[in-house]
Amino acid sequence: MVGAGHERLRQAVRWAIHTATQHLPGETACFPRAIAAQAMLRRRGVSTTLYYGAATIAGRGLTTHVWVQDGPEGVVGHLAAREYHTLARYPEAR
Repeated sequence: MVGAGHERLRQAVRWAIHTATQHLPGETACFPRAIAAQAMLRRRGVSTTLYYGAATIAGRGLTTHVWVQDGPEGVVGHLAAREYHTLARYPEAR
């Protein structure tokens, strides 16, 4: 799937994850959001990459973050990704 349909699918997954987390108690961390996004898109035939990164952030110290990319397009968690150094990705780059 490419083009506008592909973008609509990414947006639908973002919306679903955001909506679901609004109904859960407490704050939902990036890891379960990313796992859910990758699984939802995989079921729909979209290959994504899950990234795991770390950074030292002032006032917070060493922190980690997980985000999902569909090629160059971010799916979830991608807005904060530039602050982090990539430690691992799944699936591994070929």
